[in-house]
Amino acid sequence: MSDFVITYDLNNPGQNYAAVEKAIKACGEAGRVLETVWYLSSAMTGDQVLAKVWAAMDGTDRLLVVDARAAWGQNIGDRWNIIDRCWNSKAA
Repeated sequence: MSDFVITYDLNNPGQNYAAVEKAIKACGEAGRVLETVWYLSSAMTGDQVLAKVWAAMDGTDRLLVVDARAAWGQNIGDRWNIIDRCWNSKAA
């Protein structure tokens, strides 16, 4: 399993955030950390995650998938739970 941080900008009014969220969740265990920042634990490669999520977006949008191996956060409440459960448990 690999850990990823996914972040994106949907640039046209009326964009389908639900479709992007569904695509991210289809890649593995995912949790929204900030409005358009997600943590993902997945058996997929970064290229596969990028292709899957990009398919739910259009050509004016922006998408970044980062292979992430450590995390620190502040003031993100229960959004930290998925990171702590899936990511930090691997380091223990």
